[in-house]
Amino acid sequence: MNRGALPLDSNADAPAENDVPDHLSEQMALYGSDEHFRGVLEALPAAVYMTDAQGRITFYNKAAHELAGREPKLGSDEWCVTWRL
Repeated sequence: MNRGALPLDSNADAPAENDVPDHLSEQMALYGSDEHFRGVLEALPAAVYMTDAQGRITFYNKAAHELAGREPKLGSDEWCVTWRL
């Protein structure tokens, strides 16, 4: 199931390579990756979803799917599931 891509730029505020010790540089690469954040968001028991500027779903986790009661079509569906809270 493809739940969308996270709109995160993992290199946005990265320090210069020579300013960071090797072991910290490796940790930053791991924790700065889209895959890490995707894993964290997908594992949350709370509903999380993201939309583009037009309100179309670009990412959702399993809890959001369960809260909405259906699986959205990425890039075309618009959700407002807050009424279920």
